[in-house]
Amino acid sequence: MAKAIEADGVRERAEVFAARLATWRRIRASSWRAIQTRPAAEARVVEALKQHHVDAYVPTETFWRRHMGRKHKQTRPLIRGYVFADLPDDLLHLVHEVDGATRMVTLNGAPVRIDPQFVAELRQAEGAGQYDKTLQDGQRKPLVKGGRARITGGQFSGWIGAVLRVDGERRVRLLISMFGRQTELALKPDQVEALGDDVDPTQAAA
Repeated sequence: MAKAIEADGVRERAEVFAARLATWRRIRASSWRAIQTRPAAEARVVEALKQHHVDAYVPTETFWRRHMGRKHKQTRPLIRGYVFADLPDDLLHLVHEVDGATRMVTLNGAPVRIDPQFVAELRQAEGAGQYDKTLQDGQRKPLVKGGRARITGGQFSGWIGAVLRVDGERRVRLLISMFGRQTELALKPDQVEALGDDVDPTQAAA
């Protein structure tokens, strides 16, 4: 029994290492960057970068706002104050030329590379209505070890990561890539929602 538990621990550590290594390799080859913007300037920065034929993206969420007794749909940036842009090294100077941009997110003085999978998952989730709070909530998908999940509450709301472990109804451990650094978070289950297709409930993490 003890040997089986020890083997499970070794496998779990190996899986975490493999996930981190794969993410590191993607980030190393990536030209996606994070740009900090002035307040409410995210959309303006995206449009300006697109004028220079740069693929730029700001994820948005849709929500209801009540005004004079009536509900109106509105949108706002999901991660406020930041824009993601596919900027190779020879175009980094655009950050200082685009109106509304303040600076590139850096680490030890070098522009941080963003995992392209993170950007792709944000786009996919937005396109699937994951960030549209005006839609009817469907059946909650089970969290699966090794699956992808989005943080829905707290200071990291909107970030997507890999599920490392689900400790019953107490904690969900999620590995996210944040501006070039991999960070493990412990979250409450109601702060996380599974992404992707429906899965066999018997494979849900426990």
